[in-house]
Amino acid sequence: AGAGAGAASRLLRRSRPRTETAAAMRFLSPIIPSLTGLALASTSSPDVRVPPSDGGTSDANPLLRSWSTEPYHLPPFSEIRPGHFKPAFEVAMTEHLAELKSIADSDDDPTFDNVCAAYDRAGHLYGRVASVYGNLCGSLNTDEMREVQTEMTPILSRHGSAAVTTPGLFERIRAVHGMRDSLDLTPEQ
Repeated sequence: AGAGAGAASRLLRRSRPRTETAAAMRFLSPIIPSLTGLALASTSSPDVRVPPSDGGTSDANPLLRSWSTEPYHLPPFSEIRPGHFKPAFEVAMTEHLAELKSIADSDDDPTFDNVCAAYDRAGHLYGRVASVYGNLCGSLNTDEMREVQTEMTPILSRHGSAAVTTPGLFERIRAVHGMRDSLDLTPEQ
């Protein structure tokens, strides 16, 4: 939050008189961490279409398509509706579990890159959808959004449990952890 707030503050100071800057920072300070997180969650990944459940007339789900053409690569909030979340999560959770299963089922000897780094990259789409969901759950207090929350809470909980209990995944992580002293890892790794 500090880095995002500092950058925003410097930008505002260069472009506005001091009183306007102070007022803008009071307004922006609470939302800068959320915007920073959403920007980090955005990606230039290709558009993904949700399988239509209405006979093929559905448009692309804005939660699943690329945000690379959106201002600051932020989600297209004006297009997102509460009904987009369940199908987006279904696609994202399936993809996430497939990525984790691929790591766990790999025949390659476990290494930092093919286990830990791959684990870190897994679930990018899930994280992107979850970032917007969390943001709107905290700010969009409508009956429709509350219904989505009620429906999705147990589904997301089950997904979290399935993700951390993927058969074979822990064993591969433990194998890399066991050889960490013999690997040429950076302090961050």
